[in-house]
Amino acid sequence: MTGFAARYNLVRTGKRQITALHVPGDFVDLHSFLVKRMDHGVMAVTACTVGVVPHEALRVISETQPHLTRLLGVNIAVDAAIHRHWIVTIGRQSALEHAASLLCELFLRLQAVGLTEGHSFKLP
Repeated sequence: MTGFAARYNLVRTGKRQITALHVPGDFVDLHSFLVKRMDHGVMAVTACTVGVVPHEALRVISETQPHLTRLLGVNIAVDAAIHRHWIVTIGRQSALEHAASLLCELFLRLQAVGLTEGHSFKLP
């Protein structure tokens, strides 16, 4: 609801690779409803206020509210598209291009939830 969070994986050496950034308004880990044992962790990057939606509530929604179920599916699809974009930028762009792409992505995502001012946003 507020703050920035990140999804990450740990490698054998103990190093952490951030695989997603989450901004206010994101449904941070909807994947856990579908896949009970996750292959990643979620951490707060800044102070965060989070809301918890129990899996039982998601199950009831998925069984009784087809429109909301489709929207949850759209959420997962958008998350996957962002993830694919990250893979492309890491593999095919320079560090400067990658940083510029990330800033543009964050601007658009924060703009969608009303957290930009003109052409700027606060980045903790």
